[in-house]
Amino acid sequence: MKKFLFVILSFFVSSLCYTQKIKSVDEFDIVSATKENYKSYENLFEVKKLITSFGTFQKGDKLLINRPQNGNLLRFSWIAIGKYFLLNAMAMIMYPSSNANTQIVIDCLRIYKPFGGKSAAIIVDFKINDDSNQDGIDTFGNIFNFERAVDTGEVLNQNTTLNKYQAISKLKEANELLKLDRISKEEFDDLKEKLSKIIN
Repeated sequence: MKKFLFVILSFFVSSLCYTQKIKSVDEFDIVSATKENYKSYENLFEVKKLITSFGTFQKGDKLLINRPQNGNLLRFSWIAIGKYFLLNAMAMIMYPSSNANTQIVIDCLRIYKPFGGKSAAIIVDFKINDDSNQDGIDTFGNIFNFERAVDTGEVLNQNTTLNKYQAISKLKEANELLKLDRISKEEFDDLKEKLSKIIN
């Protein structure tokens, strides 16, 4: 009887461990991730190193808050005051334009999983890289859709190192320029050699 209970208990514990979702991961490639990949992760799982089509990012990386890009000169569209929480997501206080040209440091990278036909969203919690403003209300903030913030130019990536997706895109662009005789074969070959190191 004891052996039987031990087997049942072991099965129960192992099934609990099996269904437990991953809360944090060392590296995640959001470009190549499929819906199947997301099944084993908790929503808003934390990523230490994130690979995107527009760069590779990790905690401690510096970014620049540029300026509002939506025609509203007073507030940003994709940057909010305070760290990101689901409860305050519906009533965020947007960063004022007075924070334009401010250097920030990534404090946390999280992924909001794909839902209802929408793609995954990258959420970045950050802190202002300014020791003189340690207790200010705007010391911490969040970029609640990092890709849109970068696409619109509200956030600029100061880490200019290309990742493999950017290198492939640049190589394709160079190939088109070669076909149009806008660059020489030698220039193309030189660029191809440099980019191949990143791609491989």
